[in-house]
Amino acid sequence: NTMNRYVMSVAVLAVTGSVCAQAVQWAEAEGGNGHWYQLVEKVGGWNACRDAAIAVGGDLCSHDSLMEDEFISYLVPLEEPGIAWNRVYTGATQAEGSNPTEGWSWVDGSPWTDTNWHTGQPNGGEGHLSVSNWIGEGFGWDDHVEDSSDINFYLIEWSADCNDDGIVDYGQILDGTFEDADGNGVPDCCDAGTPCDTPANAPVQWIEAEGGNGHWYQFTWLQTGCIDFSVDQAAQLGAHLVTVTSNEENMFIEPLIPNYNGGYSVARLGGFRTPESGNPEEGWYWITGETWDFTAWSPHNDQPNDDVGIDEDWLTLYPSQHSGGWAGWHDSSGIECDNNEGEQAWIIEWSADCNGDGIVDYGQIIDGTFEDADGNGVPDCCDDDVPCFPCPGDIVGNDGVVGVDDLLFVIAAYGQTNVPADLDGDGVVDVHDILLILEYWGDCP
Repeated sequence: NTMNRYVMSVAVLAVTGSVCAQAVQWAEAEGGNGHWYQLVEKVGGWNACRDAAIAVGGDLCSHDSLMEDEFISYLVPLEEPGIAWNRVYTGATQAEGSNPTEGWSWVDGSPWTDTNWHTGQPNGGEGHLSVSNWIGEGFGWDDHVEDSSDINFYLIEWSADCNDDGIVDYGQILDGTFEDADGNGVPDCCDAGTPCDTPANAPVQWIEAEGGNGHWYQFTWLQTGCIDFSVDQAAQLGAHLVTVTSNEENMFIEPLIPNYNGGYSVARLGGFRTPESGNPEEGWYWITGETWDFTAWSPHNDQPNDDVGIDEDWLTLYPSQHSGGWAGWHDSSGIECDNNEGEQAWIIEWSADCNGDGIVDYGQIIDGTFEDADGNGVPDCCDDDVPCFPCPGDIVGNDGVVGVDDLLFVIAAYGQTNVPADLDGDGVVDVHDILLILEYWGDCP
């Protein structure tokens, strides 16, 4: 309840001497709005505090109802004995030159209706809102100048819902639903303009409509120590350790590496070096046998460099927030060995097209085009050596006819990505898929 949250907030301040209390939610189940709130030690004047709140995805609190006032009152602690109040900047300003009670507005645009001024407040000419808990007089509002020595804290409110799922983004960042690698309080999926309805580190497609190759990629953890373990695990998923053959592909996979605990992480790639090569820059190859004619070595420590005195023969990608680019990894256990040394982070790639229809099988499995009952990343039709798509365009009912139902299905899916209606496999349902329905029109062969 709110009293418990009040006790918790005071305890954080009293025990740790921290500049901020723990963020809390005004839960909808308690009659709240689902927003999150946090008390933070003042960083300057009202404008500086607002800038700091915005930088973490929130804003100064717009407490625009008496119910919200009651909730936040428990977040504003009474100061230690001898100090009568604890004043906190919140999110309202007054138009210059206005009468004391006029010209006020909330930063979030909420209507200015209910007010909760302390006795004698507002007294004019100060232009910025604060709230305070007064010993013996309770909670109420004051007006203050832009930077007042009487102000100790500011109150952040998070209300944004960038993906419109009805849940405030900040809570979904806290509970791990969405990544926020740059710590700006906005889910990375919203920053990138990509759908937020998939789990963190889910496989993603480099779609052809965006200049990609149609392959699928994932940052994941595999058993390692011996390459054989990682190779086998990737193969069991129908994938292989990623091979990067262009700068565009390298730029696509680098953001897949998550940021951990404010630091950085790395991912191993499907590139290796023959131990007998001698020269750190020679002997590198892709595990798939593709030509080694593109490199993206990191400038940090002049990679590759064998700087630990032994052959560095595993290829690793560093994210741009560290040094960026490739580096050799100091493991010389080789391709074949018997021990299993735990898990390491890899990027894996799905590129197989077992039925030769020009679409990567993995995408057709996850969009429901093909069954994969054994979960091996290979369509069951390919496993069983039977035709996988005997009648292109017959996507509704599998009735042996390409007709009105199939056309309406494609039209309804227009603009969607990675769905069965994407007949040409370019990553998006568009006019080309409609034209293919017309081309295939009629009874199946």
